[in-house]
Amino acid sequence: MRRTLVWLAVSVASSLLLGTSAAQPWTIQTVAYRDFRDASTVAESLRTLGFDAYTEFAMFKGKQFTRVRVGCFTSKLAAENMASSLRKGITREAVPLPLTPGADVQACIDLEIGFLKPSVWQLDGIDGEAILFYIEIGGKEAYVRHDGARWEVLQSRPETYRRTISSEVRFQQIYLNDVALVQLSRMQHTINLCEGSLLWQGSNVVVVEQQGAVVACRLESPLQSRAPADLTASQ
Repeated sequence: MRRTLVWLAVSVASSLLLGTSAAQPWTIQTVAYRDFRDASTVAESLRTLGFDAYTEFAMFKGKQFTRVRVGCFTSKLAAENMASSLRKGITREAVPLPLTPGADVQACIDLEIGFLKPSVWQLDGIDGEAILFYIEIGGKEAYVRHDGARWEVLQSRPETYRRTISSEVRFQQIYLNDVALVQLSRMQHTINLCEGSLLWQGSNVVVVEQQGAVVACRLESPLQSRAPADLTASQ
């Protein structure tokens, strides 16, 4: 029995791809303009849609350009996830690149894969503290839970979950060009976390279903009031 449980834990863990955040933060390059005003207009349009867009200066072949970039992400995986969403008719280009130190971003977003969806899986329980999934891999059963802090593999089902969530709704499902995104709207802050269908939300994390996986998207740092960087840059 013990060998079966050990094999199951190893098998599930390998399929979950439980990752860790990389030290190098990433961002997404969209467009660059010679005219600062054009770049500022595009950045503002993206911010209106909920993307954490900002501008920064760059030199290329002796000429100054203003880049329009989106977000801070703790890993290239998280940046590519959002870049893929942007390329679906929102921006013409979206390329993950290392974040420039001091970039004017509201917060950093982390994406952690819970599990790649096997042929048999289902949402098994949910409450204000955690979300629980039942999965089968190679004919073996397991449970996968996110407790608001991390993913974990369980060898048996924990106590029954109440099918309720916190009354304080911080995140909402939105659609842009038929792309499903989860957005945080709080006071004057609005920011899109990641693509996917919203399954559960905690205080600063959501669990979403994507095409081939179930993932957790988290705000790694608190939202900041955006400084008037565009105005400063234009002086």
